[in-house]
Amino acid sequence: MNLSLDLAIHRARRLVEEQERRICRDSAPYGSDGRAVWACTSTDTTDPILVKIGWSRPSTKTGTTVDQAAQPSIVLPVTPGSTL
Repeated sequence: MNLSLDLAIHRARRLVEEQERRICRDSAPYGSDGRAVWACTSTDTTDPILVKIGWSRPSTKTGTTVDQAAQPSIVLPVTPGSTL
């Protein structure tokens, strides 16, 4: 392997390790303030499956850093058995 490929793999690994992720059923993925929350509230098999991903990033409103543990950056609903 060449050095630049080794470095790229190392950086990609670090990015994945620094992210937080959760896959769960959740009937209330957003709090009362409209922000996504990490907590998964459902045990009902009919509630949607969600993939929640978070990372440290600057706030779009204030420019200050938002901690990845505070809230998910993306909430993706998943429908098992669906096709595009």
